[in-house]
Amino acid sequence: MTTEGTVQNWRSTPPAIAIATTAAIIAALAILLARPQLVVFAAPLFGVVAAGRKSPEVLIAVHASDGPDRHIVRCVESESVELSLDIEARAGEAQVAASVLECPGLSIERQDREGNRLTVRVSADQPGKFPIRVEAVATANGGLLRGSVVLHTGDLYVYPLTAGAPMSPATTSVRHRLGTHPTRRTGTGTEFGGIRAYADGDDLRSINWRATARRASLQVTERRAEAGHDVVILFDDALRGDGRDDAFHRAVRGAAEIVRAALRAGDRVGVVCLAPAPRWVPARGGRQQFHEILTCLLDPGYPNCRRGSGTVAPPGAVPHGASVVAFSTLIDTGFALALIELRRRGSAVAAVDLLAADAPFSDEADALVGRLWTLERASMYRDMATIGVEVIGWQDGIRLADALTGRLLAGRSPR
Repeated sequence: MTTEGTVQNWRSTPPAIAIATTAAIIAALAILLARPQLVVFAAPLFGVVAAGRKSPEVLIAVHASDGPDRHIVRCVESESVELSLDIEARAGEAQVAASVLECPGLSIERQDREGNRLTVRVSADQPGKFPIRVEAVATANGGLLRGSVVLHTGDLYVYPLTAGAPMSPATTSVRHRLGTHPTRRTGTGTEFGGIRAYADGDDLRSINWRATARRASLQVTERRAEAGHDVVILFDDALRGDGRDDAFHRAVRGAAEIVRAALRAGDRVGVVCLAPAPRWVPARGGRQQFHEILTCLLDPGYPNCRRGSGTVAPPGAVPHGASVVAFSTLIDTGFALALIELRRRGSAVAAVDLLAADAPFSDEADALVGRLWTLERASMYRDMATIGVEVIGWQDGIRLADALTGRLLAGRSPR
């Protein structure tokens, strides 16, 4: 990928300022001392400064030399990535110096310049999207003018590390889609389902010869059918804030853990982000879906997301009977109503509460305020559970798989 930009903000360099200052001092002395012959020495200096004041047209091009798709770089947190950028002036005569600008959360470990190539090594300790911006400084007109341009050469997507612990989300799906989860129905699978008498049309390979010898009649072994689940991550975009909030990073890590576990189990996974308007990635399977979902979470402007209007998840974004795992602080009433609507449609819904157990007030607040806050949250948990939405408190320092153990294994029927 090649990014181009015209140099702007031309200004005088320190040598040009020194020449103009020297010429002004000489001209001032010629006036004060009534020595007009001194102007002869100042005239060439004024000429040099005047000739160098015309702003040239300089076009700077930055080319990512590692492939056409280098404008999107993916890595995991705490991993170092090395980028190589070729910088050249395609129009105009100028000497170009370039450097990668810092941004919050992105650490620049090293920058090396060799000829026209800039090699930089960057890393990030938190998941997120970080722009890679290069500031090119051009010096023209014999070193008398200096201009700069900032070029957006790409984005660095930092994904969270996932433990990959197995999880079994609840499902109320009625679709008999092939998968890896054993069901109560009989069919083609690997787990034992029972033994029954042979019937016409049964596969001869399913005959259980040991049971046949004991019962003196043909017996066949039944297997439990294996079906696939649909899992949808419902993400509260109000967590994003300025991108440095701890709740947002925890939510992204938790979503990544669930997505990876579900994809490894052969399930289809999608994501829906709410507030202010819904955007979503449809439920699919495959390794590429992991990157699609996390990129949608990290980048609100990701072009591969589908977009809609309203305050609830569109029906097309959540398959019927899918398991929904929501990440939110549950402070916004609109997000809670979106959970209730999904439960009414027949999905098994579990909400992960990212708010700390302590009341979000200052230490100077009265103790009664904290107790009232705790009672209100407990009442909200109970009311949500009454309508079939399981609310799970996830505190910092606890793995999400441990918080979900035994909580997402069975769904309730809608009331």
